[in-house]
Amino acid sequence: MRPNASLSVMAAVLAVGLLTAVTAVAQPSINTGGVVNAASYAPPGLPNSAIAQGSIFVIFGRNLGPSSLVQATFPLRTVLAGTSVRVTVGGRSVDCYLIYTSATQVAALLPSSTPVGTGTVTVSYNNQTSAPAAITVAASSFGIFTVNQAGSGPGVITDANYQVNLITYSARPGQVMVLWGTGLGPVTFDETQGAPVRDMRSVDLQVLVGGKQASILFAGRAPGFAGLDQINFTVPAGVEGCYVPVVVQTRDVVSNFATMAISASGGTCSDPASFSAQDINTAIGAGKDTRIGYITLNRMEVLMPAGSPLPSYRMDTGVGSFNKYDYRQIIGSPGTMFGTTIGQCVVFTFRGQQFDVTADPVHPQPLDAGPLLELVGPRGSKIIRRERPGYYWAELGGGMPVTGSPAPAFLEPGSYTVSNGSGGADVGPFQARLTVAAPLTLDQGSVPDIIRRNQNMVVRWTGGSADELALISGTSTTGNPPVGTFFVCAERAPAHSFTVPSYLLASMPASGPQGGVFMLGSAPSLAPYKFTAPGLDLGYFRYTTWFVKMVTYQ
Repeated sequence: MRPNASLSVMAAVLAVGLLTAVTAVAQPSINTGGVVNAASYAPPGLPNSAIAQGSIFVIFGRNLGPSSLVQATFPLRTVLAGTSVRVTVGGRSVDCYLIYTSATQVAALLPSSTPVGTGTVTVSYNNQTSAPAAITVAASSFGIFTVNQAGSGPGVITDANYQVNLITYSARPGQVMVLWGTGLGPVTFDETQGAPVRDMRSVDLQVLVGGKQASILFAGRAPGFAGLDQINFTVPAGVEGCYVPVVVQTRDVVSNFATMAISASGGTCSDPASFSAQDINTAIGAGKDTRIGYITLNRMEVLMPAGSPLPSYRMDTGVGSFNKYDYRQIIGSPGTMFGTTIGQCVVFTFRGQQFDVTADPVHPQPLDAGPLLELVGPRGSKIIRRERPGYYWAELGGGMPVTGSPAPAFLEPGSYTVSNGSGGADVGPFQARLTVAAPLTLDQGSVPDIIRRNQNMVVRWTGGSADELALISGTSTTGNPPVGTFFVCAERAPAHSFTVPSYLLASMPASGPQGGVFMLGSAPSLAPYKFTAPGLDLGYFRYTTWFVKMVTYQ
């Protein structure tokens, strides 16, 4: 690949969701928390949010550069279309090499000579300079590029011919694959030019695929690129699924969690916790728009800590979503069960007080399934109303006892039916049935009030049938404005135990004043609870029951 062609490819990958805007000549401004690794997008304040020497990082803000994106060519320079970026650590200032610039987003390569430590970064444009923003520079802090270009879900992982691993094109155990990211660490060659071949396996480096250590054949800068890293690895045996987690650990820093599809025979994957091979082949085929409906009944049993001004409580809710995904959106989505597969875990990052499970960076087109859904169960009927296009929600029972007594609980074990009357403009009438089982019972002694992030945690429970999944989950939040991580692991319920690995817990922040949460949930495997409807390719009716405990991650 020609050197400047490689920069064109890299700029296309990095310029995520870039919107052009007409800007007047005004002082540049960096968004709060707007300095991030170009692949992981880990919010500042998380353990993996530092910017590695020699890596690519992105700055978000206003008036950072020209209204339309301008892309660099080799050799890289420290000024591009009037934009420059300076990082100061320990009293020493370093000018960064620009990869592209625009009014709202700038990508730069942090020179390998930048000192390690906490410091500041400024952006200058047309002789005006922004207020300094915080930056932490590390020797190594890896980010994995992902298909959704937001640091979560399927990773940008290719075979030897550079074909991207997808749920329709899975890897086989023993196959050599190439993982793409940035943040391995510093180099000694000229960073203004495309990189030569240099093996960096001397870095304390691990690639974990489904929790198993993969054999690394090469790790270093992608030849001909600047700041872009590739890691060639062999897919380990004994892990399969459509959403197998992939993590890179450099020294003691754990990357973002991406996923990959693995199947013994290659081709289309199959996953009992998500899409089956038949679902993928018949409903998702290459180049096809896919219409999917999800209806979920949720119960949360919240155990408040001793001394809390609020008593423990339960809350029952019903949620429906009906959306159309184009092919790129569906292959970049995290699937149907929080983005993981059985026996595995994934981690998501978030900004704000809590993780929103509906906040997938993939934005499908909403479908009209009618004004409401009617739910009938052992305790009567409830209406789940449309709150916004394609999304339905209702509190069915219980609730936080802030004032007065909460409503009676609604979701008890038994049979449920949901229907949408005469349907809507996009989704016709349907009726779906579901049997809610008794919830799992957490062994509370297996989940301490203080969870050590440097140790494995063995979670135990009782109950559960052969077609049920146990969901082990938690969140930890820190900082002001708050940032945090959400993890979820899936296991077959009859296993009655699961080990949350220490490398996952190490990727979470120590809990701040906001505290942390641990959750044990149960849910059915999807196959028994599919439904059909005019206008849908796939329909799923499911439930989750959660036991929630307040904890501290330390």
